[in-house]
Amino acid sequence: GRIRVVFMLSKINYGIIDPKVLAQTIIDVSHIPDVAVAIKPHTRGMKLDFMELDRIGNAIDAWNTPSPLLVEWADLILFTGSGIAFHAMFMNKRVGLLRYCQELETIFDSGESVEVLNAPEDVTTLIAKIRSGEKLAETREQEIREWLKANVESGAPGGDVVTHYKMRIQNDLS
Repeated sequence: GRIRVVFMLSKINYGIIDPKVLAQTIIDVSHIPDVAVAIKPHTRGMKLDFMELDRIGNAIDAWNTPSPLLVEWADLILFTGSGIAFHAMFMNKRVGLLRYCQELETIFDSGESVEVLNAPEDVTTLIAKIRSGEKLAETREQEIREWLKANVESGAPGGDVVTHYKMRIQNDLS
C-alpha cells in the first residue's frame, strides 16, 4: 500500500531556518510514488502561504483535520517542533524531526526519542526504509518508551504526573 506521511508544522516564525527548504521538502515528498501526504499547519492560525500549493502534487492541506486523527492515519510523522510529536510517540508511530529546517534547539535533538533528519536525503531514505517494511526494533521502541517516561511522565508511576508533582510540592512545603 501507500506510505502515509503527515507533516506537522510549527509556525514559520518559530525557528524555521528557510521556509523555501521546508516547502521544497514537502513538494519532494508529495511527488514520491505511492506516498500519500497530508500537511497540517500549526493549529493556531498558520497558513500554508509560505509555499506554492499548486506544486504539492496529491498532498492535501489538512488544516481542518484533527491532529490525533492524522497521527492515527499516518505511517510517518515529520515535524519541525510541534508538540503533537509526543502524541505520535505514545502511539508508537515513526516520527522524524526535520532538524535541517529548525534553527532552535528542541528536546528531540539528541535522537533518543525521534529520528533526527539532518538533510532532505534523510527524509527520502527514511521513507524508503518504511516502504521496505523496516519496523523499529523492539529495543528502540523500549528506548522511546523510557524517554517518554523520563521526559514527559517525569518518571511518575503509571504516568500520573499531576499526582507526582503534587506530592513533591507538598513534601517541599512541609
